[in-house]
Amino acid sequence: MHVVVVGSGRVGSELAAALELAGHTVAVIDKDPTSIRRLPASFTGRTVVGLGFSREALAAAGIDEAGAFAAVTNGDNSNILCARIARENYGIEHVVARIYDPRRALIYQRLGIPTVATVSWTTDQVLRRLLPADVQHDWIDPTGSICLVEREIPAAVVGRKLSALDSPAVSGSPR
Repeated sequence: MHVVVVGSGRVGSELAAALELAGHTVAVIDKDPTSIRRLPASFTGRTVVGLGFSREALAAAGIDEAGAFAAVTNGDNSNILCARIARENYGIEHVVARIYDPRRALIYQRLGIPTVATVSWTTDQVLRRLLPADVQHDWIDPTGSICLVEREIPAAVVGRKLSALDSPAVSGSPR
C-alpha cells in the first residue's frame, strides 16, 4: 500500500521508516527541508518539500495512489486540516491525525477523524505503569458506548470454558 506521511520530525520519520520496512511505499511531506534529514539513509520513498495540505505537494507525494494517510506534524490545526483533505477530497479511508490538545482530539474523534492524542496517550501510559491496579479502561470508542478493558486472568480460571466462568459461584471469576 502507498502511504503519505505529513511531517518528518521524530514521529514522522520513524513512522515512514517502519512503514517502508513493513513493505509499503511511502511518501513524506514536510515544509522544512532540513527535517527530511531525519529519515534514515536507507529510506527509498518519496520526499516532498511543501505543505501537507497543498494540492501540489499532495500530488507530488502520490496522494491519488495512497491507501493511507498520516498527519503527524507538531501543529494540531495543520494535522486536522491535512487529515480532512485526505479523507474528504481524496477519499482515503485510512487517515489519522496526531493532536496534542486532548479536548480537541475528542471533538475530532466524534466527527469521524481518527486521532492520536499524544498528551492523553502519554498520560495514560505513565499512569498504567505507576498505578496498574487503578486503570479503568484501555480504549473507549468515539461515541463512548463501547469500552475495552484488559484484565489479568486469575490462574485458577485459566483453561476453563467461558460458560463455567459466568457463574458468580466460581471463585476468582472475573466480572
